[in-house]
Parts: sequence; C-alpha cells; structure tokens
Amino acid sequence: MNFKLLLLLSLVALSCAPIGAADQRAHHRLRASPRSSPDGKRLAFVYRGDVWIADSRGGRAQPITSHLETDAYPVFSPDGNWIAFSSKRNGNWDIYVIPADGGRARQLTWHSGTDVPTG
Repeated sequence: MNFKLLLLLSLVALSCAPIGAADQRAHHRLRASPRSSPDGKRLAFVYRGDVWIADSRGGRAQPITSHLETDAYPVFSPDGNWIAFSSKRNGNWDIYVIPADGGRARQLTWHSGTDVPTG
C-alpha cells in the first residue's frame, strides 16, 4: 500500500471545498477514507458521489460507478475482484457490489435502514 498516496488523498479531502457555492452537499467532495485492495495495488475512493479506482503507485483514476445519487464507503472483496459500496439510489443507504474492473452494479440489500459495508 502506498501510504504517501493515502496521506495525500486524505489531505486533499480535508481541504477540498464543494464545487459550487450553492451546492453544499458532501458528495461533491473527495472522501478522506480511501480503501486499499487486499494486494495493495489499487485504491478505491469516492469523488463527486461516485466510486473511483486508481493504481496505488499513482496514475489516472477511473470511475467505477456513475449514478445521480450518492455512492460511498467502498470496500474490496478479499480476492480483490469486487467492490462493495453503499448507495442512496433508492432513497436510503443500501449495499451494492460491482466488479473492481467496472461493470454493472448489483444491489444486495433492501433494508429501510442504513446499510454500509465494513469488510
């Protein structure tokens, strides 16, 4: 895991202001909790309400999700092939999974409360 990149993402997240002054929603900011893949080669993070993935050594980040509602809290599967995340696509936080290389997200929970993946 590249700790310099994690530190940089955390510092950017702490100093990053919303894109529009009228739009104060937190999902327009880079979140300060990037997650490393099990092998430490990739990082998943949230930017502007979508989950992105980048090489832990640096380089260009790629969006994994693209949705009008907020996606957050990405977590890699133990084999690194999937990313679980929470989304407000149906009005409350539910858990979804998506292939780590991109693809179609699949909903896993339908509870009316808040569902957030932790591991």
